[in-house]
Amino acid sequence: MKKWMYGILSVLALAIIFATVYYGFIHNTNVDKAASFSNVKEKSKGLNKEKKPADLNGVEKALGINDQSSEQAVVEVMHEMTHQKVKADEKWGAVEMDQDNIDAVLSVLKSSDFTDKDQMLKIAENWKKGDFSNIVEDHNYFWKLQGGNVGKAYGKLSNKEEEAYIQKNFKDK
Repeated sequence: MKKWMYGILSVLALAIIFATVYYGFIHNTNVDKAASFSNVKEKSKGLNKEKKPADLNGVEKALGINDQSSEQAVVEVMHEMTHQKVKADEKWGAVEMDQDNIDAVLSVLKSSDFTDKDQMLKIAENWKKGDFSNIVEDHNYFWKLQGGNVGKAYGKLSNKEEEAYIQKNFKDK
């Protein structure tokens, strides 16, 4: 009987140790990623802004991209534009999804020689037409290009939710 009790206690102790180590690893990894995102400064020409979580007003009206910007910089802007329309547990950065910004992104894309230019142009052209039917897939495409592992989009915001997001992040800024 005592051997059986020691066996159960040993298994429980190992499970607690494993859970503690696992939680510590995951927590530290997410803290490191959050810290790196909040301190990232794009060094490419045309974009130099600190990244902040969208709910902490990480808003950029001036896109800061031009025909000399890196593909990474444009991916980042397009990714942040999708935040206005998708549901995700975490959103880092916010760029308003309006016609001026869509036109600016299209202009940069058309004059670029980016590796993913064709797909990015297809997405931006759909946005230009007001077609956001694939916005969750669009977000996750950019999220994946950026090596995302937290904040994957899982749905589209309702019109009411999107309006609240716009009011919170873009109005009176």
